Amino acid sequence: MVSVGLAMDGRVVTLHRGQRLWVILARNWTPPRARGASGDAGAGLQPLRSDSARGYPAPGRASAVFTATRIGGATVTAETDYACRHVGPQCELPQRVFSLAVRVLPPAGQGAGPLPQPAHG
Repeated sequence: MVSVGLAMDGRVVTLHRGQRLWVILARNWTPPRARGASGDAGAGLQPLRSDSARGYPAPGRASAVFTATRIGGATVTAETDYACRHVGPQCELPQRVFSLAVRVLPPAGQGAGPLPQPAHG
């Protein structure tokens, strides 16, 4: 399992299909969620499958576990959130965004397919 935290904000992580990704943030972050490179959230076609996720308003640290299921790219995001932002008057705490780019490659030792055959002439 590959584990990442807030220090990986704005970075890229590479996984192989079948690997798991554990995103661990801090208190007052929304549950991390993943979207494919196309922005489509269709669960069956995404490179990352969400196995579990927790975050604000639940107490404790925000975290999520994803499994790399398809070759491709995805982005994992989360935002800070606070109880005082949901009552009047709202607090002025700044909102932060966490973003992690994920590349999913074929399983280690496997290529993307057969090599092209040279033309015989």
